[in-house]
Amino acid sequence: MPGVIYQSVFFNGSGYAAESRTFVQALVRAGIAVRIDPLDPVPQGEGAEAYAPLLPLLQTPVSAGDALLVQAQPVPWVKGRPPAARAILRTMYETERIRPEWAAQCNLFDEIWLPSRQNVEAFVASGVRPEKVRLVPGGVDVRRFSPGASPLPLAHHRGFAFLSVFAWHWRKGWDHLLRAYCLEFGADEPVTLYLKVDPLDRRPDVAGELLFYIRHVLGRDPADVPEIVLLDFPLSDAEMARLYAAVDAFVLPTRGEGYGRPFLEAMASGLPVIGTAWGGQADFLREGVAYPVPVAGMVAAPDGDLHTFRGLRWAEPDGEALRRAMRHVFTHREEARAVGAAARRLVEDGWDAERIAGDLADRLRNLADEGR
Repeated sequence: MPGVIYQSVFFNGSGYAAESRTFVQALVRAGIAVRIDPLDPVPQGEGAEAYAPLLPLLQTPVSAGDALLVQAQPVPWVKGRPPAARAILRTMYETERIRPEWAAQCNLFDEIWLPSRQNVEAFVASGVRPEKVRLVPGGVDVRRFSPGASPLPLAHHRGFAFLSVFAWHWRKGWDHLLRAYCLEFGADEPVTLYLKVDPLDRRPDVAGELLFYIRHVLGRDPADVPEIVLLDFPLSDAEMARLYAAVDAFVLPTRGEGYGRPFLEAMASGLPVIGTAWGGQADFLREGVAYPVPVAGMVAAPDGDLHTFRGLRWAEPDGEALRRAMRHVFTHREEARAVGAAARRLVEDGWDAERIAGDLADRLRNLADEGR
């Protein structure tokens, strides 16, 4: 086949970049010639070391006129079909529906790859032509994210550690998380909440907003709440695997996800996972392999988050159920470990990036044949 040009962000802390790094390397191992076309700056100097396996893919000899082009980016930013023999859009969104004008942009592509059943339903209900849509799960490297990783040293580990990984956006439900954690646990209990916040988010002062919320919204003295540690510095993919290995449970009461990559990374690492039972993660976040938090209701996104969400609906997780789940995992640790082990098996079976990339390689070959 003529080869693939994969257009995406690759060199930042976003979910799109993490998935694109994983997929292009797996496609290469599956025998596909891939040239990457970064939508973000290529790192130079010392910053390039973490991306060494990707950098040769900038020069892969692929003919632009004959290549299949995969464009991976959020649906609001899609502006027309790129010129290519076959153009595929890898996208997702975090709300109950998408806007009709976004659906029209999707329909310009030959195929739209969506990561979850919720996204397939949302896009088709909003006007995307169903014959163009393929369900392509978001995969993770189950060899990297595994229970055997060497734990990353963490300060202030007080006995039991919760971890949450997210960008500092209202959508991620950090307010629900802080409220549940601070109300459910006492300052004297042996528990720590680690917040791994995307350092590329442009919010001016995450630590300041965190303290403001505790003091002025929850009405608590920050010195009189259980331990909270903010991790707002960059970590490589390998270091992220070690971070999951250093904690006891993962929690993210998100209002909406395309598929929720950190959930999959945590589950692949063998952690018990607590998360909202709606959105892309509902494909795998279920009883027996996780601790799904029920939804209190569907609500319109506020004006304060990204403007593209405005007026669209997402889920509001049940705060009391979140508190109970966190306490249950803290108290029933042997059971939680068994749930984490079951989660690991589930991800190995259905969300292994290597297997997904093998299926994608076959699909790309078929598309190339259809274009002849």
